Amino acid sequence: VGFLRSIGSNIRDFKPSRCIIVFDGKGGSQRRKKMFPDYKANRTGKFKPKQVEGCELNDDDLKASMRWQLQRVMMYLDKLPVQIVCMDHIEADDAIAYICKQYFEEHSNKIRIVSTDRDFLQLVSDQIEVYSPVKKVTYSPKTIQTELDLHPDNYLLYRMVTGDTSDNIPGISGLGLKTIIKYF
Repeated sequence: VGFLRSIGSNIRDFKPSRCIIVFDGKGGSQRRKKMFPDYKANRTGKFKPKQVEGCELNDDDLKASMRWQLQRVMMYLDKLPVQIVCMDHIEADDAIAYICKQYFEEHSNKIRIVSTDRDFLQLVSDQIEVYSPVKKVTYSPKTIQTELDLHPDNYLLYRMVTGDTSDNIPGISGLGLKTIIKYF
């Protein structure tokens, strides 16, 4: 319900001409895990919903419940005027980046990515912005420059040097944002 409400809220607030919802495909992280076995190793992978007293669910019950919920969400999304993208062996963020850079940006469209994933900030340009629903902030080149004191073109390099704790990718020890900014 929360997922569907969030989509409805974003559509009402932003009035897009097109809405594309992207999911991770089956085995999406495998290619990266082959290159770097510790990729996303810090994630438990288990969603533990609040348990109702007297109704304890085991792992199999939780998996079945999540499968059922995802099937229901897909059924509802199928009734809405949205496009769904989910490709096996591809992570959602890779598909989103491809869609933005190879298709829509090429056709001079204004693009808004709605996500809390800061990795998308590397895509920000005059045509692509990232809206963080938790912070209620829309990231444009100017916002990134103001908030991070970093030009968006340097964001990817910044992340490569500092690492990414959410994906368990270490950075270069002793280098932080202030040191990097000094050299850029």
